[in-house]
Amino acid sequence: IMIYMGPSSVPFLWSCSILSGCGFGAIFSAFIARVSAIKNPDRIYSISCGGGAVVTVTTVMTVAWTTTWFGPRGPFMSIILVTAVLMPFLTFLGHKNNNFKKQKPAKIEWPKYVSGTIPILIMWAGYSVGSGIVWSFVDGIGQSIHVKESVIVLLSSAGIAAGFLSNVFGAVIAGHINRKLPLL
Repeated sequence: IMIYMGPSSVPFLWSCSILSGCGFGAIFSAFIARVSAIKNPDRIYSISCGGGAVVTVTTVMTVAWTTTWFGPRGPFMSIILVTAVLMPFLTFLGHKNNNFKKQKPAKIEWPKYVSGTIPILIMWAGYSVGSGIVWSFVDGIGQSIHVKESVIVLLSSAGIAAGFLSNVFGAVIAGHINRKLPLL
């Protein structure tokens, strides 16, 4: 909302980006913490990531309309509208239901904790950077090699569908195989 209604200055946009990143991090941390307390976190996480792909596609699909209705800042209105619709689901992050493991928190041994965290952090950052690059430049790269825009859209949609199906597959195999195999 701040980006949509605020000034177009770079420091203001940087500030909004930092706030947005902090908010995303807080919500995502709460989600990860909540899901890790459920009996089969891999399955729930896979289903949630698949749902996230659906939300992303839905948001992207609304951009053309919101740009027409709200001008060049319309894409931010798309994000505002989708966020408003999905906000009630944040209540599911609480511990209102008792469908989670009741156990004492594990004692964290720092050397082991850090050595396990670093590879996951590198994998996550690599994935995020890679997917960000693909989404940022796919249109321009496609046009530079003379691929029709309709084909670019089709390939992008196929990529999203493949990601969604991968999440469904992940949900099916969750708990049945060692998680190191799919991570590799």
